[in-house]
Parts: sequence; C-alpha cells; structure tokens
Amino acid sequence: IDDYRIGNRLIDQEHRGLFALINDLFDKVQSGAAERSIGATIDALANYMNVRFEPSSPCTAFGPWA
Repeated sequence: IDDYRIGNRLIDQEHRGLFALINDLFDKVQSGAAERSIGATIDALANYMNVRFEPSSPCTAFGPWA
C-alpha cells in the first residue's frame, strides 16, 4: 500500500480503505466463501466507490477532474 501513497493524508486514507475492501473480496473468493459473504463485500465496495467518488466528495477536489 505504501507504493500508492501520494502524501495527502485524506487520499492516502481513502486508498487504504479501498485496498482493504479489495483484499477482503479477493480473500473471500480465493477461500470459497459463501456467496452471501462475497455479495456483502461487493456491496460494501460499490457503496464505498459511490460515496468516495461522487462529485461532492472532498477527494475529487484534488484532481484534474474537479
């Protein structure tokens, strides 16, 4: 995760949260977890992305897309 640090505390924290969800999903799929558990993680990941990357999110103010 340190490879993806950009030096902005807020964005780096967002990246840690995103990678935590992705790693959780990967682990569940690899271990053959129940579909319900995998689905819950996918839902959490989708929700995370919707909230973090909506136009009013503080993180969107730091890029050329703002």
